[in-house]
Amino acid sequence: MGPKNEKKDGGKKSRDGMGKKRQGGTSTLITPKPVVKTIDFPILQFPRSVSKSSQSAGIVIKKWCIENRVPVGRSNNAVPVFFLNVGNVVEIRQQNIRVPGDDNRWTEIVYIHNEFSKEKKKWVASTITGWVNELYLDPYYEKYSNDEVKILHPTEDPTDARQYMIWDGDVRYNMCGELCVAHIIKKDIDPKSTLESVLQKWKDSPNKGSFSYTPRTIKFGTNAPHLKDILELYPAYNGLIDGEPILAFRDGLKAGVLSWEGMKDRLNTHYLVALVVIDKTGTLIPRDKDGVQHWVLVEKVTRNGNRVELYNPFPNRLQEYSFNEFASSCRVSLSGLWVKRKRPLRSGADGAAQERPFEVTLDVPKPPHYQAQQYIDREGGKKTQLCGEFSVAYVLGKSLDSTSSRWRKNQPELMDMLTILKAYGSLSGDGTQRKPFTIGAVLDCWRETQPQLYKHHVVENRPTGTRELISILRAYGYNNPEDFVGFQAGLMDTATRKVLPSPGRMAKMLKTHYLIAGVGIDGTTGRLKSGRAVRHWVVVERMLPIGRHYQTRHFGGNGGWVELYNPFTNILEEYSYLEFTNSMSESGAWDGLWVKRQIQPLFKPQQALFPTAEGRKGRVGNAGKKDAVPKWNEEKLRALIEKKLRNGKAPERVLNELSRAGTGWSMEEIASRIPNIKKPDSAQTDDLEALTEHGG
Repeated sequence: MGPKNEKKDGGKKSRDGMGKKRQGGTSTLITPKPVVKTIDFPILQFPRSVSKSSQSAGIVIKKWCIENRVPVGRSNNAVPVFFLNVGNVVEIRQQNIRVPGDDNRWTEIVYIHNEFSKEKKKWVASTITGWVNELYLDPYYEKYSNDEVKILHPTEDPTDARQYMIWDGDVRYNMCGELCVAHIIKKDIDPKSTLESVLQKWKDSPNKGSFSYTPRTIKFGTNAPHLKDILELYPAYNGLIDGEPILAFRDGLKAGVLSWEGMKDRLNTHYLVALVVIDKTGTLIPRDKDGVQHWVLVEKVTRNGNRVELYNPFPNRLQEYSFNEFASSCRVSLSGLWVKRKRPLRSGADGAAQERPFEVTLDVPKPPHYQAQQYIDREGGKKTQLCGEFSVAYVLGKSLDSTSSRWRKNQPELMDMLTILKAYGSLSGDGTQRKPFTIGAVLDCWRETQPQLYKHHVVENRPTGTRELISILRAYGYNNPEDFVGFQAGLMDTATRKVLPSPGRMAKMLKTHYLIAGVGIDGTTGRLKSGRAVRHWVVVERMLPIGRHYQTRHFGGNGGWVELYNPFTNILEEYSYLEFTNSMSESGAWDGLWVKRQIQPLFKPQQALFPTAEGRKGRVGNAGKKDAVPKWNEEKLRALIEKKLRNGKAPERVLNELSRAGTGWSMEEIASRIPNIKKPDSAQTDDLEALTEHGG
């Protein structure tokens, strides 16, 4: 593999294979930086160290660091013994420990630090032990943790891509194609084979042709014909035993189209070696992004065609991506090979694609020519801006049984009982007719409790922000201080007042809350997308973090999986963590509303609200306009705060200036990031405007 293709005159690429430069690897991302200054560490008395790592069911627990320069300390010592940086993986000995005199929770860690010794001229590993603030550690989970192909002579640098090796006395970087072939040979021909044994067989072959072994090919990378040349050295793939065991990528697809339906039958009997594009961490990225061409091997497609399990030579491991991530990463030319398996996959192992049920009930069927399920007829016209209302209806529908049960235990007043029955559509307006819970019931309730907002957003077909969504929730008894909270506030650490929206913290929050999140979608298909996209509300149900990913920091793979409700299709959908977070904002500045899954309904008279012009350009739900209002990322905001404070400005003045500077952050969010300032108590305020509105 390599970062760029060789180019001919005129800027055209000379071949559909790999480039000739070394891939950047990951050393610049995960190698700890040298300690250049001392950071104060609280003088605390930690518990006695334990000799064995904390284990769960015999599995060593690991976590990874999500911030740079996180101090590792020991008892009664104000000087850190080491600094962790983002991406460092540690083993856990003790965790969630409270220490007298401090409000934080602490974790005892073991970290293996690799450093190149100029004196010894080799890499030397040292063991670091100590205590770290648990706030900066996220759970570390890898579904596939073993190397797939044995490499006898890997490079010594532990931060190198796993596909780098020593061959014929030199470091070889572009071995992705040969590793894909070696993976097939190991699985179907010789379980004891290694990358070196495959290379040696190719090198020693007496049959020489245009795509045979040459030192240049080993240095600069392979094309599909090179891979076929290696495979045909083995009787199972030379066509003498079994017809045509190797096909070109496009020839093996139905109608030559790359789709799940077009490749699922072929994939049962063949492996697919495909040319994709990766970034410097080895992660598959869209082909129109600046990256490196790279061979991967597709093992199978699962989850009704949504996930692709593939072998990636960069980490020398199996990985999972969404089918959309894989397809968008493949070269337009569809360079690659279908290679016949020794044994077919179990027929129908994943089954046919199953239709998911609609989540929010419509009052009347959607007209067939309406593109999105959220498009309905109401108030004498077509309504297209209801993603926020559908999202709230989904949350209310899922919470209906538990909410009603908890509410009944408190022996509610008769008037409250009639209120909630009418709100959920169980009774008609005159209380005589039973009705199912539908989107119409939600809109009817909103029309009754907030007629001005209803007229502005539903009748006039305008998008909504969190202010409007909260007003609907309040009509259903979401009036306790803890029933909902802004995205940033929900992930704020109470001790340090830091907002750290890491995947681990988000997954934990989702156990007790739904997340109504503002994302970008394709205006035609409704699928999540990044860049210039239609702004849209979705509801996140659950999240399974995998690997190391946090905002704009990524260390290979796609980060795991997110299941969410999409009003555009009115069904549950699955996306990778990267697809989801990039659709929220590629800058790492995200927004939304956490809504508690189970509440004790509290009904209160609602204050009449009126439409506001504030934030319209940034609201979610407008199916015809792009989101053109950028929000500063957190690093930029914090840097300016620190600069202003260093220049001697009072914290209150800094807050006042930044709240009017067009940062895209609310005053409450900015205040939470300024030290030594009196912060508003969000738990005691009823100020709906304090929660950031998201495009609509």
